Amino acid sequence: MTPPPLRSAPPPRSACLIKPKPVPHLINLRAVDICNMKPSVVYFDLEATGLLKSADIIQIAALENDNCFNVYVSTKKQLTQSAMEVTGMKLNDDKKLVKNGVVLETVEPCAAYVMFNEWLRKIGDKILLVGHGSKSFDIPLLHANLTRYADSKTRNALFSRIVGFADTFLIAKQNRSRFGLSSLSLINICRSLAIPTNSTSLHDALTDARLVREIIKKMNMSSRIHSYTISWTRVFREGIDP
Repeated sequence: MTPPPLRSAPPPRSACLIKPKPVPHLINLRAVDICNMKPSVVYFDLEATGLLKSADIIQIAALENDNCFNVYVSTKKQLTQSAMEVTGMKLNDDKKLVKNGVVLETVEPCAAYVMFNEWLRKIGDKILLVGHGSKSFDIPLLHANLTRYADSKTRNALFSRIVGFADTFLIAKQNRSRFGLSSLSLINICRSLAIPTNSTSLHDALTDARLVREIIKKMNMSSRIHSYTISWTRVFREGIDP
């Protein structure tokens, strides 16, 4: 999805599961530096309890060739009304995450990031994550949740393993004349490229990650995706707080 940039919000009264940790130093890499690393390309998407940077990630999905990662993450935070509407998820009376009336199997946040790091480790030492709207939403959201919930070993491993990002929203924006669209939402781009979609499964992280992969294929950009790389530091330097 293409949500607005994450905004700062007063900290919630309830304490996080793990107290916030100092943000580690993020290495400033240029696109050419990342390209020379030849990182493995992974398509990903996140779903969350809301749009603020204080929101909790509740689904992490990623694809690399035939490899698939899809985990639902437990939370104690109520989803915003808009998040419930677009994801079909909510907390029930027992504080269990439910999707379309079905209780989901979830893991604790700290464990989810250990699992994600281990999955990425098996793919390669250097990873380029590709998503839609990732510069304004997924990257700062991932950074904030890693800082809040991940243990230091896992957090630092992910910060060093994920060397950069690419954003199909920004790629489409640079090629706007090709699409002739006023809105570069994921669904609009897919329709413009004749990519089949199922509206009932949109805003499921795994479905959206697959659509991002199809967009890159349809645009014949698989071999050029590295030239559109965004580094961690570029995101935060341009005004999005970690």
